[in-house]
Amino acid sequence: MANILGAESGSDPENRPRICPDCGLAFITSNGERAFYARRAAAQPHVTWQLPKRCEACRQMKRKAHEVARVHGKNIELVCKDCAAPFLFRAPDQQFYAARGFQTPRRCPPCRRVVRPHKHEGA
Repeated sequence: MANILGAESGSDPENRPRICPDCGLAFITSNGERAFYARRAAAQPHVTWQLPKRCEACRQMKRKAHEVARVHGKNIELVCKDCAAPFLFRAPDQQFYAARGFQTPRRCPPCRRVVRPHKHEGA
């Protein structure tokens, strides 16, 4: 079985400590996270999946920073979880999402258009 990067499972290059670019600490991606990304890669072969580059604590802080910016009504630049392209989450869109209790979008508009028609298939 091939992992996300195409290597055979016996020589998994992602099973090594990596350095978080934000805090500089070493971290290892858990088996659960690797399995999650492998399932996503199998479900969406048109998207190149990569394991997280930051440790869990830095990922949590980055999410919280987006929430703080959202409260203050500023445009924020988010990164799509599918294609890793930056996209702008405008203040009016933030107000729309907040008024309806929606979460901050994780995908850019083009990826949302691709995922949405397939979201309820197989149910």
